[in-house]
Amino acid sequence: MKKTFIPLIILSLSLGCTKKAQSDSEKAAESAADSLNDVAKTIRTVRETVGQVKEVGARINNFNGIEIKSVKPVWEYKVVTMTRATTDSTESELNALGQDGWELAAPLAGGNGGSLVFKRRKAEMISGKNTQPDKPKK
Repeated sequence: MKKTFIPLIILSLSLGCTKKAQSDSEKAAESAADSLNDVAKTIRTVRETVGQVKEVGARINNFNGIEIKSVKPVWEYKVVTMTRATTDSTESELNALGQDGWELAAPLAGGNGGSLVFKRRKAEMISGKNTQPDKPKK
Protein backbone atom coordinates (compact mmCIF):
# COMPACT_ATOMS: atom_id res chain seq x y z
CA MET A 1 0.00 0.00 0.00
CA LYS A 2 2.91 2.25 0.71
CA LYS A 3 4.07 1.89 -2.87
CA THR A 4 0.75 3.17 -4.29
CA PHE A 5 0.33 5.89 -1.71
CA ILE A 6 3.64 7.71 -2.50
CA PRO A 7 2.96 8.16 -6.24
CA LEU A 8 -0.51 9.43 -5.34
CA ILE A 9 0.96 12.05 -2.99
CA ILE A 10 3.51 13.08 -5.63
CA LEU A 11 0.76 13.39 -8.22
CA SER A 12 -1.46 15.50 -5.96
CA LEU A 13 1.47 17.77 -4.99
CA SER A 14 2.42 18.28 -8.60
CA LEU A 15 -1.19 19.13 -9.52
CA GLY A 16 -1.38 21.58 -6.62
CA CYS A 17 1.86 23.22 -7.63
CA THR A 18 0.66 23.45 -11.20
CA LYS A 19 -2.57 25.16 -10.13
CA LYS A 20 -0.61 27.59 -7.93
CA ALA A 21 1.83 28.30 -10.71
CA GLN A 22 -1.05 28.79 -13.16
CA SER A 23 -2.77 31.17 -10.74
CA ASP A 24 0.46 33.13 -10.27
CA SER A 25 0.93 33.31 -14.03
CA GLU A 26 -2.60 34.62 -14.54
CA LYS A 27 -2.09 37.28 -11.87
CA ALA A 28 1.20 38.31 -13.48
CA ALA A 29 -0.46 38.48 -16.91
CA GLU A 30 -3.29 40.66 -15.53
CA SER A 31 -0.77 42.93 -13.82
CA ALA A 32 1.22 43.25 -17.05
CA ALA A 33 -1.97 44.04 -19.01
CA ASP A 34 -2.91 46.74 -16.47
CA SER A 35 0.59 48.18 -16.73
CA LEU A 36 0.37 48.25 -20.54
CA ASN A 37 -3.01 50.00 -20.34
CA ASP A 38 -1.48 52.59 -18.00
CA VAL A 39 1.42 53.10 -20.43
CA ALA A 40 -1.02 53.51 -23.34
CA LYS A 41 -3.01 56.12 -21.38
CA THR A 42 0.20 57.97 -20.55
CA ILE A 43 1.25 57.97 -24.21
CA ARG A 44 -2.15 59.38 -25.25
CA THR A 45 -1.89 62.10 -22.58
CA VAL A 46 1.63 62.99 -23.70
CA ARG A 47 0.50 63.23 -27.35
CA GLU A 48 -2.36 65.57 -26.37
CA THR A 49 -0.01 67.66 -24.25
CA VAL A 50 2.51 67.91 -27.09
CA GLY A 51 -0.24 69.18 -29.38
CA GLN A 52 -1.29 71.77 -26.83
CA VAL A 53 2.31 72.87 -26.25
CA LYS A 54 2.83 73.29 -30.00
CA GLU A 55 -0.32 75.40 -30.24
CA VAL A 56 0.71 77.60 -27.32
CA GLY A 57 4.24 77.86 -28.71
CA ALA A 58 2.89 79.06 -32.04
CA ARG A 59 0.87 81.74 -30.25
CA ILE A 60 3.84 82.80 -28.13
CA ASN A 61 6.04 83.13 -31.22
CA ASN A 62 3.62 85.77 -32.52
CA PHE A 63 4.02 87.96 -29.42
CA ASN A 64 6.50 90.80 -29.21
CA GLY A 65 5.77 92.54 -25.94
CA ILE A 66 2.06 93.12 -26.22
CA GLU A 67 2.09 93.52 -29.97
CA ILE A 68 0.88 90.64 -32.09
CA LYS A 69 2.72 89.96 -35.29
CA SER A 70 1.31 87.75 -37.96
CA VAL A 71 3.22 86.08 -40.76
CA LYS A 72 1.49 88.30 -43.32
CA PRO A 73 0.52 91.54 -41.59
CA VAL A 74 -2.44 93.41 -43.02
CA TRP A 75 -2.07 97.17 -42.98
CA GLU A 76 -4.65 99.91 -42.94
CA TYR A 77 -3.86 103.45 -44.02
CA LYS A 78 -5.09 106.91 -43.13
CA VAL A 79 -4.45 110.15 -45.01
CA VAL A 80 -4.52 113.24 -42.79
CA THR A 81 -4.42 116.77 -44.13
CA MET A 82 -2.72 118.96 -41.59
CA THR A 83 -4.31 122.35 -41.04
CA ARG A 84 -2.39 125.57 -40.67
CA ALA A 85 -2.34 125.42 -36.91
CA THR A 86 0.14 126.16 -34.21
CA THR A 87 2.88 123.66 -33.46
CA ASP A 88 1.21 122.71 -30.17
CA SER A 89 -2.09 121.66 -31.74
CA THR A 90 -0.26 119.79 -34.52
CA GLU A 91 1.74 117.88 -31.92
CA SER A 92 -1.46 117.10 -30.03
CA GLU A 93 -3.11 115.79 -33.18
CA LEU A 94 -0.05 113.64 -34.03
CA ASN A 95 0.16 112.31 -30.46
CA ALA A 96 -3.52 111.34 -30.61
CA LEU A 97 -2.87 109.41 -33.84
CA GLY A 98 0.11 107.69 -32.20
CA GLN A 99 -2.05 106.73 -29.21
CA ASP A 100 -4.42 105.02 -31.64
CA GLY A 101 -1.54 103.00 -33.10
CA TRP A 102 -0.99 105.07 -36.26
CA GLU A 103 2.59 105.48 -37.52
CA LEU A 104 3.70 108.09 -40.04
CA ALA A 105 4.49 106.30 -43.29
CA ALA A 106 5.20 109.21 -45.65
CA PRO A 107 4.22 112.73 -46.63
CA LEU A 108 1.82 112.80 -49.55
CA ALA A 109 2.94 115.06 -52.37
CA GLY A 110 0.39 117.12 -54.17
CA GLY A 111 -1.96 120.06 -53.73
CA ASN A 112 -1.10 121.90 -50.54
CA GLY A 113 1.63 119.46 -49.56
CA GLY A 114 0.16 119.23 -46.06
CA SER A 115 -1.15 115.66 -46.24
CA LEU A 116 0.47 112.80 -44.35
CA VAL A 117 0.00 109.07 -44.81
CA PHE A 118 -0.24 106.98 -41.64
CA LYS A 119 -0.37 103.21 -41.35
CA ARG A 120 -1.01 100.61 -38.66
CA ARG A 121 -1.50 96.88 -38.54
CA LYS A 122 -5.10 95.81 -38.81
CA ALA A 123 -6.44 94.47 -35.54
CA GLU A 124 -6.34 90.70 -35.04
CA MET A 125 -8.53 88.75 -32.69
CA ILE A 126 -7.13 86.53 -29.95
CA SER A 127 -9.47 84.92 -27.45
CA GLY A 128 -12.18 87.37 -28.44
CA LYS A 129 -10.07 90.45 -27.57
CA ASN A 130 -9.33 93.16 -30.11
CA THR A 131 -5.60 93.87 -30.22
CA GLN A 132 -5.99 97.37 -31.66
CA PRO A 133 -5.84 100.06 -28.95
CA ASP A 134 -9.19 101.53 -27.98
CA LYS A 135 -9.79 105.13 -28.90
CA PRO A 136 -9.67 107.37 -25.85
CA LYS A 137 -13.03 108.72 -24.81
CA LYS A 138 -13.33 112.48 -24.88
